[in-house]
Amino acid sequence: MFGGRVLRLGRFFGITIGVDPTWFIVFLLVTTSLAEGFGGSHEDWGSSAVWAAAFSASLLFFISILLHELGHSIAARLVGVSVRSITLFLFGGVAELGSEPARPRDEFLIAIAGPLVSGLLGGLFLVIWLATPDDVPVGVVSVWLGVTNLGVAIFNMFPGFPLDGGRVLRSVLWALMGSLDRATQWSGWVGVLFGRILIAAGILIAVLTGSWFNGLFLAFMGWFLSGAARRTMIQSVMTSRLRSTSVAAALQGDLEEVDGWDTLEDVVNQVKSGTGPLTALVAEDGEPVGVIGELELSTVAEGKRAYHVARQVMTPLARLISIESGESLMEALRTLDREGVGQLLVSEDGRFLGVLTRDQLGRVVNAR
Repeated sequence: MFGGRVLRLGRFFGITIGVDPTWFIVFLLVTTSLAEGFGGSHEDWGSSAVWAAAFSASLLFFISILLHELGHSIAARLVGVSVRSITLFLFGGVAELGSEPARPRDEFLIAIAGPLVSGLLGGLFLVIWLATPDDVPVGVVSVWLGVTNLGVAIFNMFPGFPLDGGRVLRSVLWALMGSLDRATQWSGWVGVLFGRILIAAGILIAVLTGSWFNGLFLAFMGWFLSGAARRTMIQSVMTSRLRSTSVAAALQGDLEEVDGWDTLEDVVNQVKSGTGPLTALVAEDGEPVGVIGELELSTVAEGKRAYHVARQVMTPLARLISIESGESLMEALRTLDREGVGQLLVSEDGRFLGVLTRDQLGRVVNAR
């Protein structure tokens, strides 16, 4: 989430669960803050009871956040959207979906599922609190968890993208406008505005009340949400460009053909181009058998290329995934991700036109 390596905790219903390094910081801060609060208001508990209650409350809070994200994930799967992972981080958690929902209704159901889970958890913890005697750790922890989960549900329903409320807003705008891209742009701007309001509120709290930690944390959260909303808007534009650009537009010239028994030195001299990466179709007896490019050439030192032939290092056609030239770059990107490969063989009416790599796709997107 912030550039650090995510620690994997395992898989749950096929979904990878992990924690970002920032989670450990906030877990320590929440536990310490709770211990200070519990100790100040319940002096008869003793040190061990205070810290046990604080640790339990903090742990159950983040389990609640995980259940919130699982609510999104289960709803996503029910409407046919795959879920790659759930990551806990500084501001809670995030579920990474494999694709965008297909319909406004699906987007609404996925977005609303998380706050509903938090609301139900809040009600459950408050029922436990009502059923326990006064001033016992279980009751105190339960009421804190109840109020906190209800607060999470309410806060997430603010219409600021990428909060759940912003996604609910996007689903409504999508249904009204008939365009996911336009709905994302509008809800994204609302998210940016909401983030800036949080920044201003955080600064005012810090200056006027002297509560610097709470104020700056709120401002930092606003900065994060505003940035996330802007990134989502940029991603929406990029996705639109990918959908409207064909695979053929990313190819650079005609695909050269070399013989499988040509040396790598001859291949480089024959195909060498200063405008893009070297790529050639390898043929034997007039039939295409493989592809050779920069990746394959890099396996042989430049000084030894005169002693190796193309068929030794080529990638056989049987190992390449093919895509039609008329398909969109969005479909090409999905295919690259789905198949876990770095290049696609581009064809048209059974004729091979070239090879599309991730680097080529990225250059086309940047140029546009």
